Amino acid sequence: MKLKLRYLNSKRAFCYCPFHASKKGNADLEICLSGKWQGKYYCHGCGQSGYVTMDVLNKLLKKQKKLGFKEPTAVDFNSLVEQYCDTYDRHGIKEPFDVSCIVGSILDIGWDGSAWTIPFRNNDREVVGIQRRFPDGFKCMVEGGSLGIIIPGGVLDHSIPLYITEGASDLAVVLECELQGIGRPNCNAIEDQIVEFCEPFKEIIVVADNDAPGLNGAMSLVNAIPLATKVIIKTPKPYDDLYSMYQDVELKETKKWLLKN
Repeated sequence: MKLKLRYLNSKRAFCYCPFHASKKGNADLEICLSGKWQGKYYCHGCGQSGYVTMDVLNKLLKKQKKLGFKEPTAVDFNSLVEQYCDTYDRHGIKEPFDVSCIVGSILDIGWDGSAWTIPFRNNDREVVGIQRRFPDGFKCMVEGGSLGIIIPGGVLDHSIPLYITEGASDLAVVLECELQGIGRPNCNAIEDQIVEFCEPFKEIIVVADNDAPGLNGAMSLVNAIPLATKVIIKTPKPYDDLYSMYQDVELKETKKWLLKN
């Protein structure tokens, strides 16, 4: 298996996945470089998993050693979010969050000088990790964190539909349409956490990316949600995702599509 490395830190390597062609060019294939699962890979885009050969692993470890990475120290993610979140409307680069500054503030989206920062939260809304998203589309985590739900500030109303999107940019569009929602970090992660978070809601709309991984991940999530909850899947055909639709049509048309049964 030939891999093209995109990013490397002290614990993980991110490569372009050889098993599927990512339309967004994301380096979805994550390889564990230490601990119990050393050598194991998992693609957050298509779900392929397995172990790399020792030759591949040794090359990555050699590069890691050359770069001189150190183990991460404890990170106060809540303080880090406060440091980033006030800078959303100052960096002058709108994509991939071409939404109002109010929405950016509700999501605590920030800018650290080279990448957007997106907080991931547990079900108590505590920040457990921060994703960095670069202008070329590459995404990685601030070291020491973990995946979680993208949860906007404010109170969520359990009596009206909750939209679940794939990623922060689609969630930003939902909020721009004055609807309520949460974001998954990708199409197939932290399913149990999302199901638990959604328990009080009577109606859920899963907005899936218009590709096989997105649809499969949405279907898996729907099957995990208790039958007592009304759940539907929407895909913004012919667009790749909701944000692509939002960029191409007026906001009111995007909202009309979201509200359509």
